[in-house]
This record gives sequence, structure tokens and C-alpha cells, in this order.
Amino acid sequence: ALVTAANENRLTVWSSHEQEKQAIQGTGLSGAVGGDDGATPHIGVYLSDAASTKMEYYLDFGSFASSVRCLAGGIQELRTTTDLTSDAPLNAKNLPVAVTGDGKYTPRGTMNIIVRIYSPFGGGFTSVRVNGKEQTVYADRYLGRNVTRVQLQIKPGQSYTITTSMISGKGQTKDAVLSTTPGVQPTRNDVVIPSACH
Repeated sequence: ALVTAANENRLTVWSSHEQEKQAIQGTGLSGAVGGDDGATPHIGVYLSDAASTKMEYYLDFGSFASSVRCLAGGIQELRTTTDLTSDAPLNAKNLPVAVTGDGKYTPRGTMNIIVRIYSPFGGGFTSVRVNGKEQTVYADRYLGRNVTRVQLQIKPGQSYTITTSMISGKGQTKDAVLSTTPGVQPTRNDVVIPSACH
């Protein structure tokens, strides 16, 4: 169970001992969002709750990515698709307040999800769409990686699809790696995406 949890990025480890810290660093157990990893482009799709509820128990979601072509300079064009569906009962507003929240940040029974997508180091986004509709590309940065976000209120039974197009940094010709927030269901994580530059 511990190995499965670690492979799904549900288990992370921290140590104040320098030797242990070095052993953990650079592994999935560190839980750290990476920066520059040389020729390997990293993509991240991370979810957070903007409403302080437990409604995400009913969130069915998954992300996948592909490398669609290799551009000059060893730059890959990458695409992600993230599907999100609320499997909450239609009368979810009647669930206990401990689950729905008090309605201060979003109507009871509704999810308020922020999806943050990280491009590879030195790369950037060319488009972000929700259900096919073009969205604003935000220009946040973290450790040399561009970060955009989409915020969704998801009612019971509603579904959304977020698609992005991005480019990697120069010389990132190796297979890409997709990392995501684990959900209630078993989740493959740190998935290797075959490079278009091979």
C-alpha cells in the first residue's frame, strides 16, 4: 500500500537530516515541483479546492498529454487534456455542512476548483481552452516554468474539459513527464510521454 501511495504521489517524505534530504531530493517522494531538468520536459496539472469543502470526494478527473511535433532547436509542442466531472448526487446541497461547506465561497453542493497547469522549464503556453472555448492564458511563473490557471464551479452532473497547447524549452528532446494531483480513484502519476523528437 505504501509503494502504491508513493507511485501515485500520495505519500511524500521530509527530513531535517542533510544526508536523508539529499537521498529524497530528486525522487517522487520529495513532493517538490521541479524546475530545470535538462532535456526532460515536465508538465504539471494540479488541482486545489477554492471553497474549503469536501465535495472533491465526488470529483472524477483525469489528465493525459501528448507530444505532437518536434520544432527547431529541440523544442517539443505538447498538448494536455484534463476531464473533470462531478459525480455528486443531484441533491448534494442537502449533504452535511462538513461535506458541502457553509456556502460562503460557493453554493452548497457545488465544487469550486482551481486547475493550475505548469509548462516545462523555459517553455510556455500557446492556448488554453475549456470545453473548446478559448481562455485567458495567465503568466504566472514558478522555478522558470510558466503557470496558467482555470477556475471552475462544477455543479452535480456537470463536466468540463480543459485542453492546453504549450512548447517546451530549447533542447528538451527527451520523453516528457506528466505529474498530477492524485484523486479519490487510483491515479497513475509521473507518466512518461513519448517524445516527438525521437
